[in-house]
Amino acid sequence: MNVRFMLLFLLFVNAVQAKPAIEEHFEFYDIYPVSKEDIRSEIQQRTPIISQGSRFDGRTLWQVAWQYYRKKSDNLCHITRNEITLKVLYTMPAIAPKFTVKPKVRDAFDSYYQALLNHEKGHKKIGIQAASAIEQALLNFKSFSHCQGLDTAVNKAITAIINNHHRQDEDYDRQTEHGKLQGVSIDNPL
Repeated sequence: MNVRFMLLFLLFVNAVQAKPAIEEHFEFYDIYPVSKEDIRSEIQQRTPIISQGSRFDGRTLWQVAWQYYRKKSDNLCHITRNEITLKVLYTMPAIAPKFTVKPKVRDAFDSYYQALLNHEKGHKKIGIQAASAIEQALLNFKSFSHCQGLDTAVNKAITAIINNHHRQDEDYDRQTEHGKLQGVSIDNPL
């Protein structure tokens, strides 16, 4: 009897503490540097990432998709389970696949790319925090007398969580100077 209870308890704990699913995708834009010095100008010329008149080398967009299931019993509507998925899309530079470069150019670009990717993964971490906060909020949501009231409250709470984490994304870029303080520099890598 105790073994059965312990197994049920462990199954319950694992279900409640499940991590959000993560889907990562990459989009690349091609650059054609002939020399190490060309890498910066190629990225600036070819980047598709333009925001408020500024060009950026890389970008991470994340989106949290959520679904919850509710049940009404004893005149109360409550959440029975949820599914959370974090979708992450990186846009990054790449030396064009059929473009041949000298080893020094490749090495310089690879070092730069790794620093840029590390910076972009910081944005992914913020997305993971948002997904986890949404999951935790859904797990702890109180019951409502009407399901419509529950739905309204859930949407309001999730919108606040997402907005807060998008502000954290902006703060992260300001604090790191869009990765420059983390070594994202083709000219002076850390």
